Amino acid sequence: MAEHLLAIDRLAAEFAGDPPARVLHGVSLAIERGAIAGLVGESGSGKSVTAKLILRLLDPTLCRVTEGAIRFDGIDLLALAAEPMRRLRGKRIAYVPQEPMNAMNPSVRIGKQLEMVLREHLAIGGREARTRSAALLEKLHVRDPERILAAYPFQLSGGLRQRAVLANAFLCDPELLLADEPTTALDVTVQAEVLELIRERARESGAAVLFITHNMGVVWRLCHTVFVMRRGTIVEHGATEAVLEDPREAYTRSLLAALPERNRPRTPIPVAS
Repeated sequence: MAEHLLAIDRLAAEFAGDPPARVLHGVSLAIERGAIAGLVGESGSGKSVTAKLILRLLDPTLCRVTEGAIRFDGIDLLALAAEPMRRLRGKRIAYVPQEPMNAMNPSVRIGKQLEMVLREHLAIGGREARTRSAALLEKLHVRDPERILAAYPFQLSGGLRQRAVLANAFLCDPELLLADEPTTALDVTVQAEVLELIRERARESGAAVLFITHNMGVVWRLCHTVFVMRRGTIVEHGATEAVLEDPREAYTRSLLAALPERNRPRTPIPVAS
């Protein structure tokens, strides 16, 4: 799998307890450079746990990897020491968290938060950091970037706050973006705009994207490939068009059947057992 930017091989993990709770069961997936891949499944299927294990954001005493490997650009992330991992996280691998409304510090202005990222990873501060931040916000179609940089997160609408979160993620030109349900709290119009911004910015920067969602419609519009996750394992994967137009698994078919546009009112939705 050396040609893949991200390669997860037979990853298994469990939460601490008596007995421990197995949450991932032999998860394998791979993403090429520049590709947008979807990781889709119902709530509790293990999608966010997978993303946080890639980033090493989970306390290993609470969530323990029992087998498998995660490799980024050939680097074994699970074996990487804490300091090299910290330098990688936020610079080469960026993260857009599940709840954009709470993703930024409410007591610190947007400009200062973006400057902290640039200072930490690229040793850029002051006027240069502000210029770079404003330029990126403009690329994310923010009309008045200086006003946004001077604002606190709570002073912004949901759409503008989401653009600030995306700017934070793309500031250091990451090679991989992990986007975990980034449009959950947004209305459908803003959601469509944010999806297009992610696609546009990924295309311009060459970043690969792992887009985590429960929404098959989003996967259809955005992703080149899709991995379908159920109960902590990948049950189906392939090119998005092939999987969604001719799914092999009953679970995938049930996720597709849940799309409102595929159902008439009051039609029962089949659920995979």
